[in-house]
Amino acid sequence: MSVDKLIYKDLSYVLNGIVFQVFKYHGPGYREKTYCQSLGKLLKQNNISFEEQYKVPLTLYSEKLSNRYFDFIIDDKIVIEVKVGKRLYQKDFDQVTEYLKLSGYKLGLLVLFGSEKADIYRILNNI
Repeated sequence: MSVDKLIYKDLSYVLNGIVFQVFKYHGPGYREKTYCQSLGKLLKQNNISFEEQYKVPLTLYSEKLSNRYFDFIIDDKIVIEVKVGKRLYQKDFDQVTEYLKLSGYKLGLLVLFGSEKADIYRILNNI
C-alpha cells in the first residue's frame, strides 16, 4: 500500500507525533496508565475527539458475554492500544485485531512505550 493510500493518513500522522511527544517527555520506565493519561492530555490540547477506556460488549448470538475495554477510540475511527515493556507479543497484535473486528473500525494503532523508544504499529481490519 502506497503512502498516498494510507487509511486516515493525516490523523495518523498527528497521533504519531503525540505518541513520540509523550515518550520524549517521559522517557522509559513508566506504567501504562501514565502514558495513557499523558496521551489523553495531549489529545485534548490538539482538539482531537477521543474516548478513553471505551467499552465494547463481546456477544454470542446477541447475548452479552463480557466487555472489552479499548485504551482509546480516536475520532470514532481509530483504535489505540498502549503497551509498556521491552517487546510486543503476538497476543498484543491479536488483541488489536479482535478490537477491530468487534468495533468495525478500519485501523488500529498498537503503541509500545519501550526502554529506548516508542514504536507504533498500524493494524488494518481485514473484514
